[in-house]
Amino acid sequence: LDPLSASLLRTGIRRAVRRKVRNNSKVTDFGFLHLISSTPDFSSLWAKNSDMEKNSNLWLKTNSVEDELLADSSYDEMLLGNIKSAWLLEKWIEEQSMRSIEKDLDVSPGDLHHRVDLASWLLLGSREILMTDDVFSQEHMPVISELVSSLDILRQRTRHGCKQDLLSLVNIRNVGRSRARELASLDIRTPRDVLSMNSSKKNQLLKLRGWGPMLLNKIILEVEKIVTRENKKTSNQNNRTKLRDDDIPLSDENQSDA
Repeated sequence: LDPLSASLLRTGIRRAVRRKVRNNSKVTDFGFLHLISSTPDFSSLWAKNSDMEKNSNLWLKTNSVEDELLADSSYDEMLLGNIKSAWLLEKWIEEQSMRSIEKDLDVSPGDLHHRVDLASWLLLGSREILMTDDVFSQEHMPVISELVSSLDILRQRTRHGCKQDLLSLVNIRNVGRSRARELASLDIRTPRDVLSMNSSKKNQLLKLRGWGPMLLNKIILEVEKIVTRENKKTSNQNNRTKLRDDDIPLSDENQSDA
């Protein structure tokens, strides 16, 4: 991270902790997205002349989120550019189509994906800064843990461009945000739901554009691997906590504190 980026992120994250502790201001995903968009390491969008006009969509958006911002900005071109960048990322994680984003903000798919990569990296950096910052006392650890979790979820949503309810599906190979949403529309929301699909739901999927028998079989095979790994991990954890035979006291053994 650029030292200035790290300083800006630390200042903004400390503000988020104080807001949560005092419960006097909002801490939102948009606030975090604006924070990372305000750093030198992020490639912020430029506000166009039409964006600078009062009552433009960008100007109205800026006014509506003013109390969510964790980074300092004045009402100028730079503020509008940072808001536009954060708005781009917000539209992405809210599953708006690329065509809609391009129309609303005049941003190409390549520009979007470049900024998605930067945002994911900066959100990870924000998480690490929060976890290593030692200015807060132990009593504030629950708030810090909550914010760490929020940043983790936001980073995953940014990486995949989806709402939170799809995160267990988009990590499956060959399942992007569009296919994950199609699965969710059939009430298939977890890898185990994929394995338990009946023939009716499979047929419904196969009728959708972009789905085919080979793809569906690939996804099911990939999910089987995931579930097998999860079962093995759970089994290993259970074995580690299982009481050893040689720890069971003998019938005539004196009880001790050991």
